[in-house]
Amino acid sequence: MRKVSVIVTTYNSQSFIEETLNSILNQEGVGVDFTLQVIVCDDHSTDQTIDKVKALSSNIQLIKNPKNTGGPNTGRNKGLEAATGEVLCIADHDDLWHPKKLQVMLPFIAEAPILSCAYSVTDETVGKKWERGLSAGSGAPYTLYKKNDTFQKIMLRKASGQKVYLGTLLFRAELKQHRFEEHFGSIDYDWLLRMFHENCSIEVHQVLHNRQVDGKNLSLNEDYRLKNYYYSLYTNENYRERYPKLLKKSNAAINASMGKYYYSIENFSLARVYFKRASFSIKNMLYYLTTFFGGKWVNKKYSVFG
Repeated sequence: MRKVSVIVTTYNSQSFIEETLNSILNQEGVGVDFTLQVIVCDDHSTDQTIDKVKALSSNIQLIKNPKNTGGPNTGRNKGLEAATGEVLCIADHDDLWHPKKLQVMLPFIAEAPILSCAYSVTDETVGKKWERGLSAGSGAPYTLYKKNDTFQKIMLRKASGQKVYLGTLLFRAELKQHRFEEHFGSIDYDWLLRMFHENCSIEVHQVLHNRQVDGKNLSLNEDYRLKNYYYSLYTNENYRERYPKLLKKSNAAINASMGKYYYSIENFSLARVYFKRASFSIKNMLYYLTTFFGGKWVNKKYSVFG
């Protein structure tokens, strides 16, 4: 049986940590098709998170940061150091797994070092749920992406291609040497690039994961978005010599993404600043023009960002 190490990062998660951990611990096939190592890395919670984790299962390996680091990355790195499985995955404290997630995905790990799956997003602030990625009704059970296909997709912030959300990924232990940045403590762009660079990958065509957003998620926080913006541009410099044309397009895409973020929170004046730095496209032009009139209507009708 394969051993799967699951790293769960937590901080003041008492409201939902039990549901998250139960969705992992109660995976179908555990103890028969695979074994589980569940590592919870807590970022110095001040609520009842730790007590709830301890009460849930004695088989959970608990790592506690002595002080709050301001993000999940220190915990992720400690979890990677402690992980002993042949296959690894990382979960946030509010992720929910489909009962068959590991049972469905694990057989494909022999064909590529990184796997993802289709997933759903539940926005509790507006009561909406939608899916990202190809579902089981698409025909083939998975799509195989060639070496660097997804690496380029991440750099270009493309909506097409493999849907890469950190919580859906399974990867071989040979990639665990890649660590997350700890300066800001919450950015994964550079980690994803290093993981997918020179690697092929697979996207499984089943919705096996649910991501919950409620307006308080770190990815929607303005301070986080600014740090992510500048660190992404900084990270790209590592690839300037090898991929100069790709880097130029990537920097333009990063600006477009920032424009969409400010558009989504209806700060239309700042959205225009970033759209001016983005590459020309019909979509970017329409976003820019509707910052003057119609942006609120667009936000109600479409998921512009996230």
